[in-house]
Amino acid sequence: MHGHGPPSPPRLAVYATVGEAFRLTFRNFRTMLGLALAPMALAVLLPAVMRLDLQTMASPELLIIHAVARLFLLSVFAVAWHRYLLLGTRDTGVPVQFWPGMRDVKYFARIMLFLLPQEIILLAIEAQNLFLVLLLLVITLFVAAPFAFAFPATAIDEYRGFGAARRALRGATMQLVGAILLSFVAITVLVFLLGGIFGSLVLASFGPGAMVSFFNALTFLTVGIPVAVVSVAYRRLVGTGGTGWQTGGPTPAS
Repeated sequence: MHGHGPPSPPRLAVYATVGEAFRLTFRNFRTMLGLALAPMALAVLLPAVMRLDLQTMASPELLIIHAVARLFLLSVFAVAWHRYLLLGTRDTGVPVQFWPGMRDVKYFARIMLFLLPQEIILLAIEAQNLFLVLLLLVITLFVAAPFAFAFPATAIDEYRGFGAARRALRGATMQLVGAILLSFVAITVLVFLLGGIFGSLVLASFGPGAMVSFFNALTFLTVGIPVAVVSVAYRRLVGTGGTGWQTGGPTPAS
């Protein structure tokens, strides 16, 4: 028998969520790479095309434009990856997918509310102090986390507004933050390893512009895990088809 009290808040198993996100990512790595390859290639070319002066930092406007353009390309990838993880299909049969449209523009506009201020502050402090950079990333995560479900919902055309996204996650926000932070720890280790091994070589051989391109490419390969974490959480707490938006409670995982 069930009591007549208020329903228990939704729960999200942190380790299980992160574990499933890693399994899905590496099990479908070729698909993820196909979704990321075109926007990643464009992001790699951005510094050269824009002729960014990365040594003197004399063009802060260009750096902001670069950051915005990179966020849009990341949004295109994130939308495609969310859709594959939640719907189980790709939008096209071609190996390398790149079909930006209004769905990607909406996703980009919504994520810009949280990430553009972070990018501007990072440029203002010139990203020299690692502690301040990490602190800013954590603050951004805590500000954005209550509304995180707006992004997979946008990707699969179930968006009901930021308020509905917050209600759907209520009671499990800190668990999602923990899952994202845990995935970031693993990703940070990977980035430092790859950056330490290859970053200095790229810098010495090709200059600072090439190093930015290298880290742009690395960003696409590592952002798939947090996107997968949010997708897994969304499927567990909301499902697909929008049923969880009305109740705010969990639906069975598919």
